Amino acid sequence: MVMLRSQFVSLVRAVSLWSLLAVARLCVAAGLLAQESPPIPTAPAVRDTKDASSDKTSEKPRFDPALVANGQAAFERSCTSCHDAARSLEKHKSLHGWRSSVKRMAEKDGAEVAPADVEPIATYLASLSHHAGDGANSPDRSGKEDEDDDDDGFSVFGTISPVWRGGGGPNVQYNQFFPEMFLGGQWKGQVISARVTACTACHGVAEDPGYLSRIELVEAAVKLDIATLLTGTCPREWQMSVDAGRFVVPFGAFSAQVNPGVYRTVSKPLMFNMGQRVIEGDIGDPVLPMPFSDEGASLNGSMTLLSDGGMDPITMTYNGYIVNGLKGASDGINFDASRDFVTQNNSPSLGGRATIGNRWVRFGSSVIGGRFNDKPVSDDYPGRQNYLIYGFDATARYENILRFQFEYAQRNTDYLVAAAAPPGAAVTSVEKVSGYYFELEARRCNESKFGLLGRWDHMNRNVAPSALNITEVNRITYGLNYAVTSNSLFMLNHEIWRPIGHKHIDVFGARYAVTF
Repeated sequence: MVMLRSQFVSLVRAVSLWSLLAVARLCVAAGLLAQESPPIPTAPAVRDTKDASSDKTSEKPRFDPALVANGQAAFERSCTSCHDAARSLEKHKSLHGWRSSVKRMAEKDGAEVAPADVEPIATYLASLSHHAGDGANSPDRSGKEDEDDDDDGFSVFGTISPVWRGGGGPNVQYNQFFPEMFLGGQWKGQVISARVTACTACHGVAEDPGYLSRIELVEAAVKLDIATLLTGTCPREWQMSVDAGRFVVPFGAFSAQVNPGVYRTVSKPLMFNMGQRVIEGDIGDPVLPMPFSDEGASLNGSMTLLSDGGMDPITMTYNGYIVNGLKGASDGINFDASRDFVTQNNSPSLGGRATIGNRWVRFGSSVIGGRFNDKPVSDDYPGRQNYLIYGFDATARYENILRFQFEYAQRNTDYLVAAAAPPGAAVTSVEKVSGYYFELEARRCNESKFGLLGRWDHMNRNVAPSALNITEVNRITYGLNYAVTSNSLFMLNHEIWRPIGHKHIDVFGARYAVTF
């Protein structure tokens, strides 16, 4: 027995010594091979393992540092206007998947992603996934390829945002809990895509449950990508597309922020707010309710105006559209009726929007006008009534620390005062409703989850004679925002309403928004 044990120990020692020698020989051979083999050159953008012949164990892709740096600058310039950077930086996708995501974001109305920035931004985000330990084309932890890896296909999206508002007593319109939601789906092809979005009505439910608590169609449109149709997928300094169907009319900066997962207060700006106001019967309607969805067609595009000289690129976006427009009667526009899908006007409305700016600052202007009642009001007033809405806006930001937004808009509406002799004549006036707001949000640093927010709202109404008791309203809003996760935000606000000639009204609100 002792002899057998001695022989076994000797055998183990021999095998161990042989294994050590074999490992040493392999290390030496690998070192010599590395010295003799030339370095692998870095591709201009990325060396994608999907494009490798059949070697699935080839090394992970390498990214051009200059392209990554350009992509980081473009990401901070264009992709943090609507949501926090953390929402994108905490996700891991392949380069192919990030291309699809960035293209989809760039196609949204109000997006400020230049066509030439799509590839740099996708490369930058893919490089973060690569450094985090996931190959740029590796499957996720579930073993399945990223669902966004395909440029074409169907995807769903949504925002669930429960809202609570309290205080102010019976003077507050819709003073209770409300589950605000945006839900939709999109099919995307290389040239043609389609998008459908529905929302819960942004009005309260107490006044008229049968009408105000309904589900409304925000978008149902088909998009034709003209730039891709003409140039293919080649990099370019411009993009152009056409939307046809029902879409959010691009008026003002806030029109691109109407999704409750984007704007960062409990309620919308006063001049765009319909359904969450105070003493509604006395202050009247806003300049334009948001979202303002209508049927028609829109030409959309963007272009890079200046990208040389070591400065941030200056880009321009533009929208030109024809839609059914607003509807009304002799006493002015009826915004509730304007939400219907069928117009009562024979003449459509025309409008447009343009913006220009760079990473730090952007300026925009908008206009829309047309007839809201082109049928004779009465035998005494055979004329038609028109409206014109125009405005301008400015936004500025510094990284993810400071964000500032200002917007002004005015609506001029024909208003029938009374019929007059002789027959066929009438006394008319123009109702002028204007408003503006300043909004500022500040964080201690880029990584901070907390943000302090303040906003000043003003709205003024000028019409003679006026059936309304209050012609001017000011509102102060301040609050705290907390990023619960990378795709959710909790907002706590105190609104101080100060109608002229009326004591101030305090409204408290809380809102939680989660997107998927």
